[in-house]
Amino acid sequence: MSQTGFRATVIRIHNDHGISCSTETENKLIESLENLQMKGRLTKGAVVDSVNALSAQFYKENGLDSPEQYARLLWDGISVARPDSFHPGLSQTNFYGPITQTGIFQTGAGSTALWLGNNQILEFRQAFSRALEVAKQAAEAELVDEQKAHALTIIDVADEEAKKPEPDRSKMKRLLTPMLKWTGERFTAAIDGALAAVVASTLKPGA
Repeated sequence: MSQTGFRATVIRIHNDHGISCSTETENKLIESLENLQMKGRLTKGAVVDSVNALSAQFYKENGLDSPEQYARLLWDGISVARPDSFHPGLSQTNFYGPITQTGIFQTGAGSTALWLGNNQILEFRQAFSRALEVAKQAAEAELVDEQKAHALTIIDVADEEAKKPEPDRSKMKRLLTPMLKWTGERFTAAIDGALAAVVASTLKPGA
């Protein structure tokens, strides 16, 4: 698994379980996991040793009982993650909902998604996908390397959430909102556009 893969896995786990930590802590954790993999020592026990280095405050603030509990979440996520699941090439995703219209829209370079659902959901996914594509382009041009990699991973995770049959809009907002404070005028404007699409979709009946 690449560093991008580890980052996406960690972000998903934190998002799904409401876990928060600083970017510095997140980077150190990802670096530790990557080093374990490079040395051929990526085991559940080694992951426990890595997270033992995190502060007691981290566990207290996130309502985690022990490093072992957090390590188990990480290990389960790492175990099921596939190397090709983070930056797919050509892929097709099917959406199922109240079938009133069928639509196909672009979700990224070389990737399309087949949508079966109502017009409002289609409009939301199209607007959200367009905004994220602009955000990716702006990230490449405006962000420094480490921040760029972090941004692209978060965008991919948010995009995957949007493609689910019943996307969790609160998770999508929680992922994207912190990036409004980042530098890069085009980048933050695109993130704001993506969040606007999320908010607008919650105001429409049936969305």
